[in-house]
Amino acid sequence: MSIYQFFSSDKPLDDVHNPYIKLMSINDMIENNMEINDLLLRTTKNKDEKIVLHCDSEEHLYEIEIKKENNISMSYISKYTDKQYISSLEWRYTDKRAEELVQYIKSQLRYVDEIELWSIWMDKKIEEITYLELNIKDLNVFIVKEAIGSGLYEKPICLRITI
Repeated sequence: MSIYQFFSSDKPLDDVHNPYIKLMSINDMIENNMEINDLLLRTTKNKDEKIVLHCDSEEHLYEIEIKKENNISMSYISKYTDKQYISSLEWRYTDKRAEELVQYIKSQLRYVDEIELWSIWMDKKIEEITYLELNIKDLNVFIVKEAIGSGLYEKPICLRITI
């Protein structure tokens, strides 16, 4: 079981990709003078196939990533929200990233009237949910940190943000 954070909305939201993570081939790694595990070298048939994820630092692994959710059953998600479009949020909290998240939500609210930002505990029986409804003008880093940024889990929380 783990914390799962996601957006829900009535229209698809834009994906955000971590710019520091790159998918590389063995040949890419050789060209960049990177250390390559011997087993990987011996067992990879196509040296041009991009099979290795590379990131320049551990801290950059935790930049914001938002992508359309394809792995979680809608029957599970529907226990929390009735919105049709779900996008997963993967990140590790910093004030800078929280500000980026606020800006992302503001930009997405140009296309939808409401966005829900959820933090739940996967596979746990649903208990009382905390709802916090606010206008986008009131959303700030402090609210993001208090609601979903601490890394601690008490119960499901939903920030329902409107224009």
